[in-house]
Amino acid sequence: TQSTWGQLSILENMTEHQQPHQPNHFQWAIHRYLIQLFGYTLTVAILTPAWPELVNYFTQDVSAASSYWGVAIAINGFVSFICTPILGSMSDSIGRKPGLFIGHISLLIDAIISAVAPNFIWFLIGRIISGALSTPLCVTSAAICDLSPPADKPKNLGLIGVAFGLSFIVGPVCGGYLASVDIRLPFIMCAIIHAVNGIFLYLCVPESVPALSTTTATPKLWNVGFSHAPTGSRIDIGATVTQYQAQYDHMSKSVLLLGFAFVMFLFYLGTQCLNSTFVLYITHRFGWGSLQVGLLISYTGFCAVFFQGFFLRWLLQYSTQLMVIVGSMVTSATGFAILAFAIHPAILAVSLAFVVAGSMAHPAVIGAVSNEISASTQGAIIGAFASIETLTRVFGALFASQIFSTFIAPDLYFPGAPFVLAAFLHLCSAVLVEILFHPLFPKTDLQPTADPTERVRLIGPGSPSRVGT
Repeated sequence: TQSTWGQLSILENMTEHQQPHQPNHFQWAIHRYLIQLFGYTLTVAILTPAWPELVNYFTQDVSAASSYWGVAIAINGFVSFICTPILGSMSDSIGRKPGLFIGHISLLIDAIISAVAPNFIWFLIGRIISGALSTPLCVTSAAICDLSPPADKPKNLGLIGVAFGLSFIVGPVCGGYLASVDIRLPFIMCAIIHAVNGIFLYLCVPESVPALSTTTATPKLWNVGFSHAPTGSRIDIGATVTQYQAQYDHMSKSVLLLGFAFVMFLFYLGTQCLNSTFVLYITHRFGWGSLQVGLLISYTGFCAVFFQGFFLRWLLQYSTQLMVIVGSMVTSATGFAILAFAIHPAILAVSLAFVVAGSMAHPAVIGAVSNEISASTQGAIIGAFASIETLTRVFGALFASQIFSTFIAPDLYFPGAPFVLAAFLHLCSAVLVEILFHPLFPKTDLQPTADPTERVRLIGPGSPSRVGT
């Protein structure tokens, strides 16, 4: 019988030599996952200048707003640290689509609460809800790994950075303009986007988990809606927590995963120094308003599209993953050092280009890690790495916001102090990668140990093959 649009079935066992390049139907699925991720990143971009402004609206004081905003980021990060690995593990069992749908619903609730919040406490409640259930980034990363050959994972994961970059080209300007009209308008806009994104996910995005092999012996993947989810894939919290603990045990036993986890903790911690204070720093140092800050963030979006969409793909043709990781971390450390002493917008722009270039380390690391684990644990392990990033929000937000608040005092005036710390942490990350992993991989060639045959074939009109004929 003819397969219909978007149906999924098991791909016959193929070695990497038999399937050296990614088929078009895999890329089609990845593009749909990236479209729904773009909807999520667009809301993040819109709200980037609006979140601190809303907190400042509640406090009416820049120093107090820095502290309150740091607390909000820290609490959101702590809740995400606890919940993200569990949700990632669930997505291994029940599929990527339900995990993503849960995340988009939580983000919709957060946007609605923030749009009507009368005070900071209500705003914080919304951030807690989204922190507990927000899954788009880690689950989309796992889905892309499901659909990518080992050699293509870093390049395809780099498309996540492109999605962020594209959204940050238009989002901050839109958010800054809406916030200048009314501080609540950006949140209303994001609530609408989350609702549309959830509908698109439900109707158009295919499932990527290979046959949901952890829950059923017979492949019964479902494409649209949730009515055809396989029997046995119901959420079992006890089993999920057990699996969550098992994945951390697995990570602790692997020198590669544990080492990369520690390195990325330092790297993410440095990055949070920027995320926690950048808007307040620019507002204080240069006296810019929401629209100007939005334009600056849009510039970083252009940089992200260039570095992760084009430069990274070119670089991986001539360099190893390990060289990309170390070089990116050194580049971002240089950018943070320049940013700390930036006294002119031109210097600011150069420093941000260096910092954004350093973000290429993230897809290179996740690609290397994904190649070392089986397809059935992609969501759990990538979720664990995502939880490391959210944990750094707790420490980074608290430390960076307090450092910034302390160093804008007249007697200790150095508002770039958080970025000096960020430069130090990123430089330490680069040194540790070179020391720890160069001996493990003498040729810096990270060879995959996961079974590359655990993929799925998407069948649709015009696809090169049919199943069940």
